[in-house]
Amino acid sequence: MFSSFWRWFQDIQPVSTTGTVSHTYYWLKTLMSGDIVYYNPNFKIPDTAEPSLRKGIAIYCVHGTADQPGSFSRIVERLIEKGLPDYVSTIHLVSFEHRYAGKGIKYFARELIKKIGANEHEQVILMGHSRGGLVISRAAEYLAARSGITVHALFSICAPYKGSDWAMKPLSLFSISVAQMEVKAELLEQLNKAVSDSKHDYHFIGAAEDAIVAPSASYVDDYVKTHPGSRLILDRHGHLSIMSSRRLVTYIHQKLIEIDHQLFPKVQKENKEYEEDDSLSESSYTNSYYFKYLRSNCFNFSSSCHCNLAFSLVLINFKQSELCQFSHGLTGLAFAALSQRL
Repeated sequence: MFSSFWRWFQDIQPVSTTGTVSHTYYWLKTLMSGDIVYYNPNFKIPDTAEPSLRKGIAIYCVHGTADQPGSFSRIVERLIEKGLPDYVSTIHLVSFEHRYAGKGIKYFARELIKKIGANEHEQVILMGHSRGGLVISRAAEYLAARSGITVHALFSICAPYKGSDWAMKPLSLFSISVAQMEVKAELLEQLNKAVSDSKHDYHFIGAAEDAIVAPSASYVDDYVKTHPGSRLILDRHGHLSIMSSRRLVTYIHQKLIEIDHQLFPKVQKENKEYEEDDSLSESSYTNSYYFKYLRSNCFNFSSSCHCNLAFSLVLINFKQSELCQFSHGLTGLAFAALSQRL
């Protein structure tokens, strides 16, 4: 009886709201962490003659503005629960130094490439949420090849390729990255041109109820025209709740399997069907993976804690999805920007 009730609740719950609360929990859970590294328990050295591929492929995940590496925790843990393809060696949830110093997207892209190089990874898959989607695109289009890094796929989640109405003055006066996400910003125009002509495998994921990045702004038009299957818009979800979506996990998992078949066609792979739902239950988690925190002293506890505590208080009093997203965007961006640390 309880299972029937839980299934009913999952079907009717306002996931754009409950997912936002969940996102805040993971934000706080990894509050003072540096990089977080997950190890694939299924990893096997690929049977290939390509030396760099024999090290496997590492996945790097880049969070958005005023967010934390833990924003990807639920996605990664569910991917491992489903069973990652054995070519995936590790998954890295990236944290940047000087992230509260008003740095721009170009800076974060360079830092991402430095981290990949420091880990001696040559074959990668990149994932990014919100501003993180722009960071991974910048890294892939302008920096990866010259650094000897092959990018096999990019998953860009709710990234403002056409800008965001929330990226505006006075916030943009304190943060280069906020200014670079303004509608019709020069960096966005350059990046859209690069992605339009790109040979990389892009996957754009948007949220139908996103009040921060409009679904129509979450992809590059010309790329989607020539790659019709590269765009996915998930209903019921907003800018933050999408990071708790099981449908998103299923989509990413299926694409990872497709990459497996493309890179290692001679090896027989089992492609299973997985149920798609948006359950927010924690009960299905397993501990079959191992992860570690790489501590960093660059994190300012006070400013970030105040930011999300204010957001959490708003959530207690208001339940509308648009207001939830508004409060996170406003408190996160405004507090950090006004303290000149975004």
